[in-house]
Amino acid sequence: PASSTADLFAAEGVTAEDSEALANGTDFPGHAAGPYKMLADIPYTDGSFAMVDGFMKMGDTYMYTDTKVAIGLMYWYYVAAYDKGGSSANHGTVPSLESYYTMCYPMVAAPDGSGNMISTAPPATVVSLETLTYKDLDDKETTSIFVSPNPWKLSIMAKYHGADNPSGYFMRFYNVKSGDIVKIYDVTGNLVYESDAITSSGSWDWNLLSRTRNQVSTGVYFWKVGETTGKLAVIR
Repeated sequence: PASSTADLFAAEGVTAEDSEALANGTDFPGHAAGPYKMLADIPYTDGSFAMVDGFMKMGDTYMYTDTKVAIGLMYWYYVAAYDKGGSSANHGTVPSLESYYTMCYPMVAAPDGSGNMISTAPPATVVSLETLTYKDLDDKETTSIFVSPNPWKLSIMAKYHGADNPSGYFMRFYNVKSGDIVKIYDVTGNLVYESDAITSSGSWDWNLLSRTRNQVSTGVYFWKVGETTGKLAVIR
């Protein structure tokens, strides 16, 4: 979800001089810059990493499955290394040092030509849509077509997707197949929108535009994909 400037400062352990102005700062959509939540601290002792709950250990490789994710949202993860700190006669006490997400990846030349070096953004692992599977409310894998977010709310688009104008709006149809055609009807049975044939299986986004290229208004609509039908709601 979106984070305020105050949230970002708190996550970084930074104390602002003007806390009131900070609290009234702009909300930012989820981003690779965080803030991040620690999932696990994996200690290294006696030459090996320990086992922790929620992770599967295979030699020196760990696998983590995040089961608490929402459909349609983007998530970022990163692994940081840290030392235990210590003290010496020359340097005194040195706190534990941790690699930040910006230092986990190679530095590159800044695009402004200044000659400065900047960190690269964490690379995204793109999953083939055809390989994704979904579970229903009974926790059983389903191949049925469904829509999310449903109901569609303007406030949700802004908070969780950073979409504060129509160019970023969408409702996503899941489990569609190549060649499917999506049709949207209003409650009186009038055809509001009809897509071209979907070119790839997996998911397909409707941008909430009607056949006349206007944003649809608040209301309940019916959708049809092949022989599958359902309802969706739009709340402006």
